[in-house]
Parts: sequence; C-alpha cells; structure tokens
Amino acid sequence: MVRARQIPSGEGFVVKVEPSAISDVRRSLAGLGTVENLAGSDLLLLRVPDATSDPRSAWQRILDQVRLAQWVAPLLLDEGSHPHYPTGDVTVRFDHVPSDTALEQFAAAHGLRVRARNEFVSEQVSFTLAAPRGTYLPDLLQAIGGGTGVAAAWANTLSRYRRTHGGR
Repeated sequence: MVRARQIPSGEGFVVKVEPSAISDVRRSLAGLGTVENLAGSDLLLLRVPDATSDPRSAWQRILDQVRLAQWVAPLLLDEGSHPHYPTGDVTVRFDHVPSDTALEQFAAAHGLRVRARNEFVSEQVSFTLAAPRGTYLPDLLQAIGGGTGVAAAWANTLSRYRRTHGGR
C-alpha cells in the first residue's frame, strides 16, 4: 500500500482548543502569526511569518506560549507541497488483523487510545493521542511507521482540494 508522504511544515500549525478558551488562545496565537478557523472544524490554523526549517522547535515555542492549547501539530505537506491539516487522530494499517489485546498493548506503547476499527479493512485502526499536548505528531508517525507488524501509519487530516479540468 502506498500512502502520500506527510512532511511537517514550519510555516503553519493546527491548534486544538476547548471552545470556552478560544478567545484567549486566539489572542495568544496572534503574537506568533495570523490565526484563522479551519472551516467545518473546531481547529485553528496558525500561520507563522518567520517560517522555520525546524518545525519541532516552532511547535515547542507555540506550546510554551499557549498553555490553553489542547494540542498543536505542524501543517503537513504532501509531495506536491499541498497542505493537509491534522485532526489529532492517527490511522495505522497493520500487516495482520490485530487482536483486542494486541491493539491495547500497541496503543499503550505509543501513547495512543483506540478510537475505532475500520469496518471495511480489518487491519486498519484509528487512534487518538493519549497525551496530545506532549506528542509531536511527526515523531510519533515515524516511530509507528517503522515498527514491526505495521504496514503504514498516517495522520488523519482535513484537506482542501481543487477541481482541475484537464485542458478545458
């Protein structure tokens, strides 16, 4: 199975916030860059003007400054540099259908909680982050993706697509 690459970007970050804290978080984020709502979600997008080649450092700086953020993740780019916005969930496709016990062990070992099994692909399971504030999503994906028994791992994302008309 071939999955699109998900490359962390230092120019944008997705921020999850409790609805009651959104005003305070927006004010805190405004000091770091421009903030917008991600349409159809309860997520904010922070665009940082001084994009860095080290998204991990920028991620840590945002967490340090915005204590009320539930989690922060860098914007992910595919091979064509198109942005994808993490939702906080991760999907793993295993080599074989895992037992419930094996899933719980896998989740505990990687700081995850089982969210749901895919009803159509038995080897595929979605997870949420057990400690979202302390999890740098690209590191987690790299650790999981390189693990024994894992065929693929990816961040679930919101994506914006453009319809193209070939030659029209």
